[in-house]
Amino acid sequence: MEMNLRNRLKATIPDQLALTPQKKEEILEAAHVRFEQQQTPVKKHVWKPVAVGFSALALTALLSYPFIDEIKEQLMISQISEQSYEEVSIPGRSANTLSTAVFDDATNSFYYYEGNTIYSYALDTHIEKAEVTSEFPISKMLVNENWLVWMADDRNSVFVKNRETLEIKGFSTDTFIDFEDDTLLTTISDTRTGHTIYSLTNLRTNEVKQFKQAFDNSAVSQPIYQDNKLLLPKAFKKDGVEMVRFTLYDVGTEKEKQYDLPFKGIHDVALTGHKIYASFQTGESLETGYVDLVDGSYHKLDAKALFLKAYQNNLALHEWIPKEEKYRFRFYQVEEDGSLTPIYAFKDVSLALLAQGYTKEGTLQVFGINEKYLTEDGMHEAKDDAIKIFLQRYY
Repeated sequence: MEMNLRNRLKATIPDQLALTPQKKEEILEAAHVRFEQQQTPVKKHVWKPVAVGFSALALTALLSYPFIDEIKEQLMISQISEQSYEEVSIPGRSANTLSTAVFDDATNSFYYYEGNTIYSYALDTHIEKAEVTSEFPISKMLVNENWLVWMADDRNSVFVKNRETLEIKGFSTDTFIDFEDDTLLTTISDTRTGHTIYSLTNLRTNEVKQFKQAFDNSAVSQPIYQDNKLLLPKAFKKDGVEMVRFTLYDVGTEKEKQYDLPFKGIHDVALTGHKIYASFQTGESLETGYVDLVDGSYHKLDAKALFLKAYQNNLALHEWIPKEEKYRFRFYQVEEDGSLTPIYAFKDVSLALLAQGYTKEGTLQVFGINEKYLTEDGMHEAKDDAIKIFLQRYY
């Protein structure tokens, strides 16, 4: 006897798939009804299986029916659109203070600064704590499970606090750019030689590795340090033709690779999952794509993003929306063929969204901005609903 299709579908949907039980049941029921309607009561087994490919959802070849692609698409879209998010409330803090907030997965806490003080707010206990009080107002901050790093106004110094020993030390530099584990990426402009010097400082051993790059005033994104690799974007001319170059240093092996592309500049770049995602300047327009670091090939994406954030195959794009005639953040999953599947996780949020970025663990931090409270100088009025913070954790 032929096994009920509904039961077979249920057996092949992975338990770890991020769907609510209700949504799973809705899709399974719809599939079963569709199957029953297509049966011919006079003859058994008159339908012919149609070959379909294996999907990321592990649907087996037994499910080879004419409508299975539609079911597969429903499952994929449902999985993506139902990825839950958390709205975070930090009481007693202004919108401008909340706009400095950075999330740390290791402690499940937010860190933010106001005036001369850096604070933490633990989501588990809802307790705020003063972490650091500086002699001068804080102007910039980064945090991970090992270190708290900050700069103060008009001071060419970086201060570092060891979160285990509570020791604080400082050193001179123009600014810091990126941060991973125990390594901090800083930069100094050497006007004498015409170079920017990028330094990778191990905060435990004080070991420093330096890289130089000639000054460039064209549209180029800042460097990235991730997975023990340093990515330096650059714009240049080759035989009179404007080009961009990605130089990727493997800090561990000290090997270097370069990737040249025929664009005029780079507005934003992300390094993740063996791919370099970037927003390129083509002249009067923009192009978004990625370089596959496995084979060096370039792939254009169907989007025109001014800014972008990426984690694995998840993208947050500050994309031009023609119908609204403005830029909006849109969220996508990049498929194996390079197509973009929309992620609708924030579809019920009526605020303008601004993606702060992904953490190393893949948690996406998003600001929701109530545009009616924005002032002409880009600040926010002191209203409780001027800015909201959202988290979407990666599973």
